Amino acid sequence: MRRRGLLLALLLVALPAWAGDMQVLRRRPSTVSAQVYLFRETFDGGSTLCVTSGPSTCDNTWTNPGGGTLTFNYATAPAPLEGTLSLRFSGASGQEARSPSYTGSASKTYWTAIFRGVTGGTNIFVPILYTTGAGAQLGGIQLVWTTDHWNPKLWSSGLSSGSTPGAATISTAQTWYLKLEYTPGSGANAVWTMYAVQDSGGFPGWGTAQTTVTNASDTATAALIDIQNNNTSGEWIVDDIRVSVSDITYP
Repeated sequence: MRRRGLLLALLLVALPAWAGDMQVLRRRPSTVSAQVYLFRETFDGGSTLCVTSGPSTCDNTWTNPGGGTLTFNYATAPAPLEGTLSLRFSGASGQEARSPSYTGSASKTYWTAIFRGVTGGTNIFVPILYTTGAGAQLGGIQLVWTTDHWNPKLWSSGLSSGSTPGAATISTAQTWYLKLEYTPGSGANAVWTMYAVQDSGGFPGWGTAQTTVTNASDTATAALIDIQNNNTSGEWIVDDIRVSVSDITYP
C-alpha cells in the first residue's frame, strides 16, 4: 500500500508540468485573411443581369459595345472552367464584353482570368484595361494567333508597338491562367508584368514572368475591363476574372 501511495504522489506532483507542456504544443487558430477584390466576376452569381435582357447569372452587369451575341451562361464542355458557368466568345461579329467601372488603385494592381481556346484563327484581347468610365485604353494582354497556337503579348498605350510576345505556346484544348500586373508611373517608369501558366490538374503557381516592361509612360489608374476578339473567327472561353491590390492565386 505504501508503494502505491508513493507512486500516486509522484504522479500528482508531475501532472502540472505535463499540462504546461501540452499547452505549449496546442496549435493556434489560423489568422490567414481572405483575399479582397476591387472587382470579381465568376459568371455564377445567379442574381444580376449579365447584360441588358441577358441571363441573370453574373456578379456584375456588363455591356457589349460591339453589339454581337455573347453567351455569359455557357456550360457546354469544355465549360465551365471554374464553378458552374463561363463566358463564351463564338467568333461572331462584334463580340465585346465590357465590365462596369470599379474603384481603381494608384498602387500596384493585379488582374487575372482563366482562358481556354476551343478553335483558333483570331487575335484576342484578354483584357484591355481602361481608365475610369469610358476613358482611354490603357493596356492589356493580346493573344496573338500564329498558325496553330497563341502567344501572349503585353500591350500598353505607353509602349510604341507593344512588347515581344512571351514564350508560352497556348494551344486550343488547353486551359491557361493569365495574370497582368500594373504599377502606374509618373513619366516613363510605369511597370507592366505578364504571366501565363497552363493548368496542370489545377493551378500550378505563376512561375516566371513572360514579359516585364519597366519604362512605359502610362500614368492613369485602371478601372474598367474590356475583352474582345479582333475578327470573326475562333471560339474561346473565359472565366473567374479577378482584380486586386494583392497577388492572386487560384482557387
